[in-house]
Amino acid sequence: MRAPLPPKERERLRALRSYQILDSPPEMRYEDLTLLAAGICRTSIAAISLVDADRQWFKSIIGLEVRQTTRDVAFCAHAILKPNETLVVEDATRDARFADNALVTGEPNIRFYAGTPLAVSDGQAIGTLCVIGTEPRSLTTMEREALEALGRQVVTQLELRRNIAMLEKMVRKLACKETELRRTQRQQLELKDQFISHVSHELRSPLTPIHQFVQILLDEIGGPLTAEQREYLGIVHRNAEQLGKMISDLLELTRAKNGKLAIDARRIALDTIIADVAASGAISARACGIRLAASIDGVLPDVMVDPARVRQVLGNLIDNAIKFTGEAASIEVRAAVLPAEPGMVRITVSDTGRGLAPANCERIFEELYQVDGAQQRSRTGLGLGLYITRQLVEAQGGRIWAESEPGKGSRFCFTLPIFSLASTLAPLLTAGNLQTGRFAIITVELNSKSGDQTAAHLRQLRAAAADAVCASIHPSMDILLPRHGDRALDELFTVVALTHETGAQRIVQRIGEHLAQCEALRAAGVTPRVRHVMHELPAAARADPAAAAAHIDAAVDGTLENSGSRR
Repeated sequence: MRAPLPPKERERLRALRSYQILDSPPEMRYEDLTLLAAGICRTSIAAISLVDADRQWFKSIIGLEVRQTTRDVAFCAHAILKPNETLVVEDATRDARFADNALVTGEPNIRFYAGTPLAVSDGQAIGTLCVIGTEPRSLTTMEREALEALGRQVVTQLELRRNIAMLEKMVRKLACKETELRRTQRQQLELKDQFISHVSHELRSPLTPIHQFVQILLDEIGGPLTAEQREYLGIVHRNAEQLGKMISDLLELTRAKNGKLAIDARRIALDTIIADVAASGAISARACGIRLAASIDGVLPDVMVDPARVRQVLGNLIDNAIKFTGEAASIEVRAAVLPAEPGMVRITVSDTGRGLAPANCERIFEELYQVDGAQQRSRTGLGLGLYITRQLVEAQGGRIWAESEPGKGSRFCFTLPIFSLASTLAPLLTAGNLQTGRFAIITVELNSKSGDQTAAHLRQLRAAAADAVCASIHPSMDILLPRHGDRALDELFTVVALTHETGAQRIVQRIGEHLAQCEALRAAGVTPRVRHVMHELPAAARADPAAAAAHIDAAVDGTLENSGSRR
């Protein structure tokens, strides 16, 4: 006898399909519950049956090799009519509903059936957890309670499965929205960059000739000036320079906000940069009646930084100190390696000015922050200098901070990472490589016939050359060292190769071929020159990576000194 439809069949089918489980592959969590039901109820057949419109489909079944049957022969179609009651059929041949059922009169010859409805959260029974036997029998109270408990666990798994699917769908939607939001933000940032770049260009265009013509007048190329004229032109000149700095700060702010601050890190000697920037700052300081001196504690190790950016940072701090230090005061620039900061060089710019309140020492590095009171009157910029300075220091792996006390001056300190050839070479200095006993220092010098390339174009050419060199070496035996010195395009690329003479010659040949094939270098008129020098590793260094690194470091320094690239 075919079971009648439940009173709310449409709602029941809607609930079933909301779980999106029909025709899904087997899952261990359901297989385990089916196995437990068969074991507890001592039957050879057990199933998790879901009753669809025209079929019953088994999410899990043991004892039968079927995945579904038609609904008209399904015992479970009767069980779901009472969602809160377990259906027990002790002898199907004596039950008018099932006596003529094809599953009773034929295979698998069902006699015993017990099915607990799977009543989901809205009260609809979408199927059953059932056990089936081929001999008439009854179900004990313990077996019934266990079967119903397992049925509730099936429902819990169904709800959990649906909730996970819903969460995954929500996550996908959120991911799509986040992707769209990021795309919109990128577009907005690009538009902002374009706007600021355009405005900056439009401001620079008239500012440049103003600055040039004022300088011509101040140099009296157009004729002698009266004292009053010189004073007025000096005011114009200073304000033009200040406006130019504001425009530069706006551009740097945009780059910092977008994570696009250009950092061209290389191995450099810091003492020369400090001396140069301090000498330039001393001229401005003397004009304000301030004494500026620089001192270096001992011999500074090379650092791994962008030399132009270090000059910018140090120049900003010196300019800031001059701005807030009165006449007859002094400024000192110091550099040292301190035991408390291994691996770093600390540069300090100290002044004997009026100082800062402790609460302002951190906030002065914030964007557009203005110090209240008398100090604010000394400001002639946008309040971006120290914010940009911090971004530049941190982008190079250092940190910056201020120490001050009102009436006792201020100290601005920043750190820069020390270059370590031993760390750079560490991947190469394996026991097997060191047993080679020899190494080559290969230098690649790029000389440009044209001096009119822009900074951006030079960076592109250097990148193209570096790619060509890297494509020519073996990463486990050779390494391209960081660029060395403060030079433009006509600088050395240096490769250390743990190899013999023949191997070095092959590397030189490959580098030359790759550079010759580089269209960007050819178009720019760049002439590469590739050379190598062989070196022996001392016997002690062949078993000691630290000693090997020190020996290679000295050899690299000697090569660079001979090429004129050491400083």
